[in-house]
Amino acid sequence: MMRAMNEDTATAPVIVSHIPMIMRRRIRWGDCDPAGIVYTPRFTHFCVEAMETWFGEITGTSWYRLGRDMGLGTPLVHSEIAYKHPLWPGDVLDVTILPERLSRATFGLKFEGRNGGGELCFTGHFVAAFIKKATMKATGIPADFRTRMEAYAQAVATLSAEKPS
Repeated sequence: MMRAMNEDTATAPVIVSHIPMIMRRRIRWGDCDPAGIVYTPRFTHFCVEAMETWFGEITGTSWYRLGRDMGLGTPLVHSEIAYKHPLWPGDVLDVTILPERLSRATFGLKFEGRNGGGELCFTGHFVAAFIKKATMKATGIPADFRTRMEAYAQAVATLSAEKPS
């Protein structure tokens, strides 16, 4: 079953909200399996894509520069996705990025993927660890990154508290 394409929606992901951060993309035929629905591994890709954008916006650096300039990496140490509703070619997908945890060396994010009608299609929970690339061992989150991550979490919490239930 094909859904109508929304020509106003960019084909590449774009940020449509900063607090909480929401990434919007359009589902393409190449995202789908032969049955015409999004292929299961693509959901992980959508979350990692959103996580990478969130990281750059929050820390002011890219994962590439983190490794090249600082000798650090942020590999995933945990990921899980729960599938709720299929997505079809042409569907709009909004991925909301919510803070879940922040420890000495790790940060966790929750992802909520909704179609253009607002229906929840998937949730994801990912945890990444800061490591020194030379040793592949955990290291503390740089202080300026931690401060920015905490500020994002506080802004999301404040906005959530202000919304009527």
